[in-house]
Amino acid sequence: MKRTAFALLVVALAATSPAAAHRLRTSTRPVPASAGVLDVQALDRNSFALIQLDRVRGHLALPLLRRSGATLVAAELGLWRLQREIARQIVPELTLGRTLRRVVADHPLRRPRTHLHAGDPLLPSEYWLKVVGANRVEPPGPGVPVTVIDTGVDLSHPEFDGRPNTLALNRQTVVGPDDDHGTAVSSVVAAPANGIGLVGVYPDALLQIWDASPRGGGNLSNEIRGILAGSRRGPTVINLSLGSEEFDPIEEEAILLALSRGSLVVASSGNDFQEGNP
Repeated sequence: MKRTAFALLVVALAATSPAAAHRLRTSTRPVPASAGVLDVQALDRNSFALIQLDRVRGHLALPLLRRSGATLVAAELGLWRLQREIARQIVPELTLGRTLRRVVADHPLRRPRTHLHAGDPLLPSEYWLKVVGANRVEPPGPGVPVTVIDTGVDLSHPEFDGRPNTLALNRQTVVGPDDDHGTAVSSVVAAPANGIGLVGVYPDALLQIWDASPRGGGNLSNEIRGILAGSRRGPTVINLSLGSEEFDPIEEEAILLALSRGSLVVASSGNDFQEGNP
């Protein structure tokens, strides 16, 4: 009697052992919603799936995964990769065996869109972006001030008509076709990525513009007013795409004052080097 009872006990234990109770088989049943599929449509759009096994019972599914051609992605996460259709076949059994934690699509990663992907038609001609390395980095987000001191900016130009974060520090005048330098410089600095014309080095800058030639001809006094007006509002990058053949100590003093206020002053090196202008 004792031998019979012992034999029955052995049979019962064998029948309820993990190896017997959770023998996994393939199935063609659809993936149930409870299987941990986060986005069934995303799974349909991709050729491969990622299966993450349960942390406690997942080891029971290893033979089935290997027979199904799955490849191990990360042992620490219990993560496996296999073809989508095969995943659909075995997920129901993994679910019934309580060995599945989740299954998701192994979707491709997309490069983030940058300011150089807005389709601005003149972008291929902007050689200076590569020269200064602006094509290798993404500029800051909106709001860092850049002050352009130049001729007036044509605010009706497509690059600036409705451009956010544009602040005229004084009245802007464009008195003729030769007075477009400020518009051109401001476009190089901060033209928005809007599918029109150029893309600026910093498209989302808080563009502060100062017209240093209100009557069509710039002079030192208007330049100094612009330097102080820009730096008075707080730290800013001040762009001076202008110059003179003479050193002026008052101009230097204005620049040093702007520097003491936390601003950075960037001046052009001049276009007349071959004519003797250092």
